[in-house]
Amino acid sequence: MSSIAETIQRVRYKWSLQRSLAELLAKRWMEPIIPFTMMVAVIVFCGLAIPNYLSFSNISETFAQFAEFGFVVLAMTLVLTVGGIDLSVGAIFALTDFVALILFNVYELPVGAVIPLVLLSGAIMGACNGLLIAYLKLGAFLTTLVTMIIFRAVFDLITPYYAVEIATGFQESDLWTLIGEGTMAGIPVNILLLVVVGFIAYIMLSRSRPGEPLPPA
Repeated sequence: MSSIAETIQRVRYKWSLQRSLAELLAKRWMEPIIPFTMMVAVIVFCGLAIPNYLSFSNISETFAQFAEFGFVVLAMTLVLTVGGIDLSVGAIFALTDFVALILFNVYELPVGAVIPLVLLSGAIMGACNGLLIAYLKLGAFLTTLVTMIIFRAVFDLITPYYAVEIATGFQESDLWTLIGEGTMAGIPVNILLLVVVGFIAYIMLSRSRPGEPLPPA
């Protein structure tokens, strides 16, 4: 009888709901699967509730609007992966966008010159955060909070001086239009660029020395 009781106890322990749930939640894939499932549920609900929500034209337009935020998310991924935080990303994004409009619409620089200059302006602002945090050992939260306020203040100060010129200025460029509004096989070009940059980021994080995990202490 004791052996039967022990067998029943082992079976109950092995197949108990509490243990099964604990093992399920302990799986590494549970962390991404929950938000992914919620995302799929939201998409299905919107597809049923909103007419033409899942149409190709609407999906293409949604992807085109998502691309610019996707680039920001890729950059934030690098910061969050190493345990950091950047509160100034929105202000930097707004300021670099404004620099692009000034260079293209006001000073009428070619797109080939605008793109590297805009990337350089964003890199300089990011380097300010990196210098203060990595070398001066300041806290990332407070440092990026202060730089966010500074960058936002700069944006608010220069906007009145260039707003009219940006609104009235107009320069035509097939490359500029292609990047912002163009499509290839019905897919927005900016989404294709995001996929390329995302693949490069994946290779850097998973297949390069900067992306290798630190050895155990």
